[in-house]
Amino acid sequence: MEQNQQLSFADVEYAHKGKVTRRQKFLAQFEALLPWRACGQ
Repeated sequence: MEQNQQLSFADVEYAHKGKVTRRQKFLAQFEALLPWRACGQ
């Protein structure tokens, strides 16, 4: 892609999208089952 070419919103989103690790996926599922913030209050 050329330097002076404008990026689309999809290009910008994809550029900042990182790979979701197994740990992140696990923690997200665990958080959905047992929300820690609600338990701590």
